[in-house]
Amino acid sequence: MSKSELAKLLQMCSKSSTVELTNLPKWLQDCLEKGMTDPYRQMIIPKFIMANTYFDASDVPLTSQLLKMVMKRARTGKYGNINTPFLLHAMDGLSPFIMLDLNEDQVALLNDEQDLLNNAFLVSVADLCGQQNKLKVSIPDEANKFMLMLKRFVNLLFPVFSDMCPPFQITVKGHPSAEGILT
Repeated sequence: MSKSELAKLLQMCSKSSTVELTNLPKWLQDCLEKGMTDPYRQMIIPKFIMANTYFDASDVPLTSQLLKMVMKRARTGKYGNINTPFLLHAMDGLSPFIMLDLNEDQVALLNDEQDLLNNAFLVSVADLCGQQNKLKVSIPDEANKFMLMLKRFVNLLFPVFSDMCPPFQITVKGHPSAEGILT
């Protein structure tokens, strides 16, 4: 990890800007150790997210897309283009829209299909588009479903970055001049 990326990550974790790996969350320190393989990272990240939640009964849908985003540290989505956000890319990167309303069986089915595509010798464009089309951006139309989406997002921010993460702080505790969204 480059020093600039580490500094940005420490800022996201709201830690000191001194560039030291010991200031990162424990799971990330484990993943960045030399010799750690991608399968190990894919195993440790979901365990850490599931073990560290802020809200009860708001489980994060641990799809392979979300785990890949966390593992590869692709928080800004497609090409890091934050100047011209498109609804098309709303589920790429760190976004509340990646918190789909899926049960455990649906998540397992999506992950199994993604594993099959990853391990296939021949994959058509239609196969890839079909998998991508299963994950559609949707804005909940009921207040309780919208709050569940936000709580799931907070349950992702809390273990991945820490409770000092600025988006976590604003969502839960609010801006200093206002109350939090979820208080």
